[in-house]
Amino acid sequence: MVDEKIMVEKRNRKLLDMLIKKIESEYRNDVDFIGLTGSCKSGDFDKYSDLDLVIIKSDDSDKWFNMCFINEYDDLDVGYDFYTMDWKYIASKVGSTWASHIIDVEPVWYASEEVENRWNNLKKKAEENIKQPITKDKIESAEENLDRAKRYFTDLMISDKTEDKKTLLSEMLMELTDVICLLNNTYYTYGIKQRIQEIEKMKCPNNFSELYWNAIKADSDVDIKNYAQEVLKSTSIFFKNVKDSIVKIKLPSADSVRGSYEELVSNYKNKVRRAVENNDIQLAVLASCCIQEYIEEMTEECGMPEFNIGKYLDLDNLSKLSDGFRELEEVYLAEYKKLGIQADRRCIK
Repeated sequence: MVDEKIMVEKRNRKLLDMLIKKIESEYRNDVDFIGLTGSCKSGDFDKYSDLDLVIIKSDDSDKWFNMCFINEYDDLDVGYDFYTMDWKYIASKVGSTWASHIIDVEPVWYASEEVENRWNNLKKKAEENIKQPITKDKIESAEENLDRAKRYFTDLMISDKTEDKKTLLSEMLMELTDVICLLNNTYYTYGIKQRIQEIEKMKCPNNFSELYWNAIKADSDVDIKNYAQEVLKSTSIFFKNVKDSIVKIKLPSADSVRGSYEELVSNYKNKVRRAVENNDIQLAVLASCCIQEYIEEMTEECGMPEFNIGKYLDLDNLSKLSDGFRELEEVYLAEYKKLGIQADRRCIK
């Protein structure tokens, strides 16, 4: 094993020297920085490992360096892919699950002292981001990952092919582990090879490791669906708990709430009336959906009380929806009264 690692290190040194010579001779004004990352930087490599590099192009250059080949030495067929990225792209890794591409990178070549200072400032920014308490921006990033996981779950549930379900399940699990990583305000050190091992060291949803492995090992369509649902539900609850503890609940104010009751009545009251009077099930269902979206928006953006109109949606007795809407009106009018707002009522003939 020791000889194997020595062999890989020698091979990588040759490749790195070759790459630097090529850049200095052909891309001297186009490349700013080369840094070592990945398993060969962390030490978690073997004879099959490639050489992972961060290569940043100059802002002033339109040329993109790329070198992709397969090394047939010892019949291992190890593939290598060296390519440039711009400063904007690498800066986007600050605060992401892939901040290791900045924080843990070992610089091996700078185009100038100015570039060295720029890199050090970027690394400092990434390190300071990790030290800070989790922010609303990080919560929003985690929510984006969670939303993508839900879309993969939806596709999984309607897929007819087991192989597609497994692929979608894997995509969903990748997004969910990113949610957890972001909510822990940290990043991956070892990439996908040790993804769950790194996650297990973080604060996680209840039984996440067990649910994750159940999902990974699921083979039948039924098991894939069931375990996918369980791990998604567990992570969703975890996300909500963290979000509620970080994002302060907004308190309603006269300026933010004024007009909300009138908009509720204007957009939805007549729809509810028509649905009930005509026993229109489709309109009742769709109107309820729109009403609930409005309620949740007003709760999140303005601090209005939570309310679930769906509790009043009884397809065998649509009149209950009218009762629910009246209760919702009373809730909004009660908030108006607390804030000293008069509903804007006019009599126009």
